[in-house]
Amino acid sequence: MTPLSLGRETLTLFTGRLANLILSMAGLALYPALLGPQAHGILQNYFGLFLLLLGFLNGCAAPMMAHFVAIYRVSDPPRQGVLAAQVFRWFAVVLFSLWILYPFLQDRTGFGWIFLGVACSGAAQLLAAAEYGLGRLGPSTWFPVLILFLRLVLICGAAWWVRRGTSVLNLEDWAIRAIPPLLLLCSIPSLLWTSASCHKRRAMFFVSGAPTTTQSLSLFPWTEIRALGIAAMVGQLIYQSATRSLVPLSHQLGFSKEQVGYFGLAMQGFGLVVYLAGIFSVSAYPWLVSAQEAGEGDRFRRIQGEAWRMSGLLGGWVVTGMVGMAHPLVWIVLGEEYRPDIDLIVHLIQVSALAGAFMLAAEFHLRMLLCLTAMTRYLIALVAGFAISVPYLVWVILAGRGIAEFSWTLPLGVGGLMVLSLALSPKTEGFYRVSGAALLSGGIALLAGVPFAGETYLSLFIEGTVLSVTYGACAWLLGLARREDLARVFRAGRPRVDEVPPT
Repeated sequence: MTPLSLGRETLTLFTGRLANLILSMAGLALYPALLGPQAHGILQNYFGLFLLLLGFLNGCAAPMMAHFVAIYRVSDPPRQGVLAAQVFRWFAVVLFSLWILYPFLQDRTGFGWIFLGVACSGAAQLLAAAEYGLGRLGPSTWFPVLILFLRLVLICGAAWWVRRGTSVLNLEDWAIRAIPPLLLLCSIPSLLWTSASCHKRRAMFFVSGAPTTTQSLSLFPWTEIRALGIAAMVGQLIYQSATRSLVPLSHQLGFSKEQVGYFGLAMQGFGLVVYLAGIFSVSAYPWLVSAQEAGEGDRFRRIQGEAWRMSGLLGGWVVTGMVGMAHPLVWIVLGEEYRPDIDLIVHLIQVSALAGAFMLAAEFHLRMLLCLTAMTRYLIALVAGFAISVPYLVWVILAGRGIAEFSWTLPLGVGGLMVLSLALSPKTEGFYRVSGAALLSGGIALLAGVPFAGETYLSLFIEGTVLSVTYGACAWLLGLARREDLARVFRAGRPRVDEVPPT
């Protein structure tokens, strides 16, 4: 019996993303506390540019690698090795095309270092995507954790050392000179690790004795690009431009370094919602592709419904925590330097949490369209969805509005994307019931946590506990959480990469 994707691989993915969450939360506290508002703004600008370039690069190659390796591993003869070689050639072409953005940057300092860091991280992501297509979630789960750990240790450690003996002004100069090379240094070990992992399992890609029909006559994966890649690449360009470009754009528009740092902090919260709560759709993706290829509609819908229920359960908890605890976290953890702007910071974080909830639903249904290779509908959802926010963004720029108004560009765009992706994708069983249960549980938890809000670490712990316990109890009573969920995770067998889904 083929195990469901919501088994031990999901537990592996959840553990990795929980570690990612812990490191990310530590970074959200330590980066601004050690760097100060202005140097933290410099960090967020460089980091935002790094993520934008990495998103462009991975969006043009990694989804194609994972999708078609998942298909070709069950084909006869298997040709995932030929595909991997083709995609890496295409990856190199896209990588050097990133220099197109260089002339449009106002601040080009450190672009070369950032480019090399993006190349290392992108190659690691591509190798992890190849193993992900085989059903192995380990590399794609743990290499981001390694990057986050190194980034936290190196940047925070160096900032602490510099701050001990220099003024804040020198700390800003250090940030301009040192952060881009550190972003590269943090990316190299992940590339070495994923390379070693793929080399260890090279027999799964390059099947010995394969017939000559598995060989390719072209240098690049044109067949796959036509089937999936063109729309996927255009869609990724739209998605990256509408989301990850916002932090560099805020710098380009002339907002202060402090405000760019606050907005970058909030955007990381947006990413955390999707990254952590999306583990169930990510882990289900290879099996959904296989079910679709085998024509197993019932199995496809069953996994789809379960994945959304678990995504709604976890996503509702994360969003509730961000909304309810933003103010005490900023006040207590970030400290005196950030308290004058606390209302602005809390506003940005709460807006990003709302956008994260919208994006979680939108990303889930976009992934369903990818499973079905319904690329026309996929592209329509992205283009028309994000287009809703364009008039508002133009008004903000022309009217010279502040960063608070600018931040609403994100939830407007992903909200439109959510509506259209939901309308164009296959119906998810229980979508509105699950979403309503998560919303109701979160609202009750926020009301329960209000009396415990305070300005000490003890009150912070009590409020977080009350929010979590109340949310969990409501989710249980409303059927959002079930007893068999943990049983499924711990009893499910580990998928084998050579296993063919039953017909």
